[in-house]
Amino acid sequence: MKIFRKRYGWLLASEVLVLLAGCGEKSGGLDYSGSTTARSLKVSLSNFNYSDASARTDYFTVESVNASWALTDYADWISLAPSSGSKTEQVTMNVKANSTADPRTSIFYLKSTTEDYNFQTTLSVTQAGVEPFLTVDKEEVTFGASASSQTVKVSSNFTWSVLVDKDWVTATKSENGETLNITVSENPENVYRSATISLKQENKTFAVITVGQFPAEINVSNGTVTFGNEASQTTITVTSETSWTAAVSDSWIQVNPSEGGAGVTTVTIEVAQNGTVDQRTGFVSIRTGNQERLQIEIIQKGNYLDAESELKFYSREESKTVNISSNLNWEVTSMPEWLSVTPLSGRGNGEITVTVSENVSTNQRSGAIVITSPGLTISTSINVTQLGKTLTPSTTYLEFGDKGGEQQFEIISDGAWSSSASASWFSATPLSGAGDALITVSVEENNAESERSGTIKYTFGEKETDVYIYQKGKYFNIEAQDFTFPSAGGTHSIELGTNERWTATVEGNPSWLTLSATSGEGEAIIEAVATPNNTLEDRKAVIIITPQSSQAVRISVLQKGKYMTVSTQSLSFYSKGGESQPITIDTDGEFSISNSVNWLTINMLSDNIFTVYAQPNNQPEIRNSEIIIRLEGLSQGRFEISIPVSQVGEGGSFVLEGYPSDSDWDNFTAGGLSISINGFSADQDWNVKSGNTFSVKIEPYSNEENWN
Repeated sequence: MKIFRKRYGWLLASEVLVLLAGCGEKSGGLDYSGSTTARSLKVSLSNFNYSDASARTDYFTVESVNASWALTDYADWISLAPSSGSKTEQVTMNVKANSTADPRTSIFYLKSTTEDYNFQTTLSVTQAGVEPFLTVDKEEVTFGASASSQTVKVSSNFTWSVLVDKDWVTATKSENGETLNITVSENPENVYRSATISLKQENKTFAVITVGQFPAEINVSNGTVTFGNEASQTTITVTSETSWTAAVSDSWIQVNPSEGGAGVTTVTIEVAQNGTVDQRTGFVSIRTGNQERLQIEIIQKGNYLDAESELKFYSREESKTVNISSNLNWEVTSMPEWLSVTPLSGRGNGEITVTVSENVSTNQRSGAIVITSPGLTISTSINVTQLGKTLTPSTTYLEFGDKGGEQQFEIISDGAWSSSASASWFSATPLSGAGDALITVSVEENNAESERSGTIKYTFGEKETDVYIYQKGKYFNIEAQDFTFPSAGGTHSIELGTNERWTATVEGNPSWLTLSATSGEGEAIIEAVATPNNTLEDRKAVIIITPQSSQAVRISVLQKGKYMTVSTQSLSFYSKGGESQPITIDTDGEFSISNSVNWLTINMLSDNIFTVYAQPNNQPEIRNSEIIIRLEGLSQGRFEISIPVSQVGEGGSFVLEGYPSDSDWDNFTAGGLSISINGFSADQDWNVKSGNTFSVKIEPYSNEENWN
């Protein structure tokens, strides 16, 4: 095909033919045909080619000479104004945006509407599409084994095509191109399979959808079917997600139906008669596609003779029934002499009664009943076991406290028995019997500290068994440590560990110490209670705890008297006064602080810490006072501590003599200590104008460290 050049692009030859076919006699200039008036129509621009998809406005001119005209057949995405006229006009052409990826072209015409002027010329507009896009809402689609369909939504701005790479997948595009219907056939294989769907435009792939399909699941209601030797049939169910076929391994097996589809199918399995004595086995194979998926085992008995394989009896005489399963004649050919069987023969299914005589021994015995089919080698055996006589106590150990008492246990026996006790401090009744019994064991009180034990020996037949008896002795344990109360009194616990009677007293019965309990039996906690000691003297007592069968225990109790100490023994101030360091009072009682002068002030920092403040001394003489701390609440006596306080006169200072190397002033072995204010006898402003000397001395305190 030939291609011709447009003003803004290329035209196919077919488009050129359309253009040529649409023209009138002339495409412009004057026309005198059929009219004495000169007429003419033409356009300034007839071909528009836009290389992008955006909206735009363009212009062209319709030139008219004595001719009316109209623009016709233009696409709805183009608007022209004016679209008709009778004179020369400039036409405004608006082109809408192209929202698709497909390019588009509109061919339309300028025609004469003057009756005596036959004229037509062709115009064209070509517009490119937008950048193509295509998206899907699912890129992976998964199916079960059954044939089924799913829909995928497609969003695109162009016309697309579908390519599928597997024949078990069909993909169908909707008319509007907005959905893709994906259909898979059933998967008969025992493997997961996958396929790819490509959404394309020409040779370009815009989206790929992966399709996966699981293998078919298939199950049968019974994997093993057992038949007797006779011809018979049974049913099973096949549950499958896909179609299947069934095949048999041997000609004596038939299956119907031999194929089925997805869902649940009832299948009949039939076997022919087995005339041999041998059991035979075959299979029904279930296949999907080209694979075997399941095997149903088919078991058919031959001529058979079966019975319960084992019987167990107690030592007493007893009978039990045994079912015989057979399709033959049968008879009992051997059995132990201590049992009997009835009947001894039969045909087909039946039952026999087995009776054992009493086993008087304590030993177990066993044997076999053999059943055969006359003339055949087939047989079956029943193993028979009979227990010997037994004696079983419900317990083999009884424990008693020191007080003795009674306990019971059971004897479980199927024979005669007797018993004996190994010691006289306990007994058991009854001492003999036959069969089960309830035994009562009585134990006397054990008044010794040592424990004791014995046995009850039971004899039955050739065997013996023992029940052990254990009894605790007396015991007495106590936390016998001496203890101390503070002056405020309080409570102290004394723990007794014992199983006997006891008494408790306070020696001398002092009024300040009492006990919560003075007698009892067994374990206990005694609370010793002390009242407050409002004296300065310590006091003592003794608690005596006496068990019934042991030596008494003595516990010493001390209660402290009240006390009080002060962290400072004396206070000294310069003439300018000031506040002392904190002074601490350590006591277990109430106290009061007093001061007799107005130049000292006491400041309490807390309940037991205070400071002393001294006002300035404007006089030249030293002044002295004391702080009295008194312990209150004493029921007798009086206790107070005096803290001496001294303050030098104006301008004075303290000189400490006699303690050159004794930093803490405790060098009492020197026997003397003096504090001197020197050279100020008549020198009131202490500027050493006078040679007089004034001395304040603390007389020797020998070995008394606290200067009290």
